[in-house]
Amino acid sequence: AAVLTAMAILQKLTVIFVGLPALYLFWLAKGRHLFVRGELYVFAGIVCVPSLAWYTHTNAMARHSGFAFVQPGLFGSHLGSWFQTGFLHRIFASLSSEAFSPIGLALSVLGFLWAARGPAFWIFRLWVAGGGLLLLLIPDLLSANYYYFSLLLPGFAALGGLALAHRGRRGIEGCLL
Repeated sequence: AAVLTAMAILQKLTVIFVGLPALYLFWLAKGRHLFVRGELYVFAGIVCVPSLAWYTHTNAMARHSGFAFVQPGLFGSHLGSWFQTGFLHRIFASLSSEAFSPIGLALSVLGFLWAARGPAFWIFRLWVAGGGLLLLLIPDLLSANYYYFSLLLPGFAALGGLALAHRGRRGIEGCLL
């Protein structure tokens, strides 16, 4: 898992948010003793050392060549865009038409807000929360690259499916079929 997580972050820095669900899984396995056990630190080392080395190297290359792998000012630039009505309208329109369908988006939000508990719900809520936080930090990229919303798809799809399955177990399965 650590090697695959490291490879994902090496491929695209924006998937770094997967650390939240991974941390939750460690919490489930180790509980309060999480920070005194070595497994978390080994996992973090396997994930972080190659990523730090690679992105340090690419930034050094960018200073010499002028070509950047990671855009300068990628995170936190123009956060005020989130307070502009026109920007929000474009973002929500693309979310409901390009990343999701309106029904898919509604099911996803239902799954995220559903009162159900359990590890599966929390893993995917953390996925969506981490991805959402990352998207909030890169508003400049969202305007031209709606494919970044795909970061939310696995978590939202799982939550929508879990909400429907949970609702079905309570006697609604006849309505869903």
